[in-house]
Amino acid sequence: SRWGTEGLARRLGEAFDLFGERAAADEVSADFLAQYLDTLETAAATVADPDVSNQLRRAITLAAAGQAAGS
Repeated sequence: SRWGTEGLARRLGEAFDLFGERAAADEVSADFLAQYLDTLETAAATVADPDVSNQLRRAITLAAAGQAAGS
């Protein structure tokens, strides 16, 4: 893959960080991150290749947990 699981997790983590800040500042809905996470997980579930789907889910989980920020 172009970025790999950790690279994708970092990029998604940037989005979680950015919109976490925006939610804290009331610039977006307080439940934005929960909806974003649900959308990402739903999209990953539609990928036919189970290996790719699992890699996507791992990246999403890392990003949502904030573990990707320092990687």
